[in-house]
Amino acid sequence: MRSKATKRIRQPIADKVLKRLDRDAKAKVIDLSAVRASRKHVADLENTLIRDETLALLPPCFALYTLVQNHLSVIAEILLPLPPQHRFYDQFEVAKDLYTPEGPPISPLTNSFYTNWAQYDVAFGLGRETLTTISIAVARKTGMNAVFLELAGKLANSRCSVYEHRGTDGNTLLLRELWTNREVRALNATGYNGKLGEIWYTRLLPPNNKLPGVHVNFNTPYVMHPHTHLAHWLASIERMLAKAKGGNPEQDFYNFMKFGPEPLYWTEYVFEAYSNHTDGMILLHGLPDQPETRPHSDAYQPDQDTHTARTQSKA
Repeated sequence: MRSKATKRIRQPIADKVLKRLDRDAKAKVIDLSAVRASRKHVADLENTLIRDETLALLPPCFALYTLVQNHLSVIAEILLPLPPQHRFYDQFEVAKDLYTPEGPPISPLTNSFYTNWAQYDVAFGLGRETLTTISIAVARKTGMNAVFLELAGKLANSRCSVYEHRGTDGNTLLLRELWTNREVRALNATGYNGKLGEIWYTRLLPPNNKLPGVHVNFNTPYVMHPHTHLAHWLASIERMLAKAKGGNPEQDFYNFMKFGPEPLYWTEYVFEAYSNHTDGMILLHGLPDQPETRPHSDAYQPDQDTHTARTQSKA
């Protein structure tokens, strides 16, 4: 009898893509040479990091994730034109038209924030499949190595969240996730190490073997305006979780921060909450569930900004 531990998670979209790839590859309609080249490049991740001049300039723990993301992007580019992937392509085009994700001053959405959102957080179907979960299925089928698949899985499961800056420890930051109270050490490669007490909205990746025990901040941090208090953000999260119907608060929190109530929820928040920026961070003002507190929202009311915003919780 098959044990629960080995039970396969259903991935209907990935299954359709794999069948389509088999058929089109045999008919030579689709060229998988780029995937085979990626498999060769990631066969020895250590040497690839050393040989690549761009990656060699990055902190090794950051460079390792960047390398994996780059090869996931190669697979994704091949998959997007396939019919099962059209919903992803359409969503990405809508977002590009709305936000022009090139970073300030053109847009508050940086290219890295948009790329991470598009690859890891835009989900469809009952299985909430993303471009990356489907790319991983293809990578596994084409023989990518175990280390690559492990790191790709960490990228696929990643999400942005809200953290309180608790100070620095040498070259790393001490961050506390607001709702879970989980404290982590993190490396930020943007050059902005922040200040004690700041509230960050950013994506942290789990430690890898290049810097054990230290998370990796994977995009330019979005820092909340000083008027934004911890209580306001906690109340905002509680209000949203009160509407969830999952029955598991931790899973509901994960789903809210990763997927939002709707696909463009977090991209719209960043776009409307933009306030200012420096070279290493982008300043936001307002709360995700209160458009009247966000400067670029049509509903913005200056007298309802986040130092007077409602703080009631689900209680």
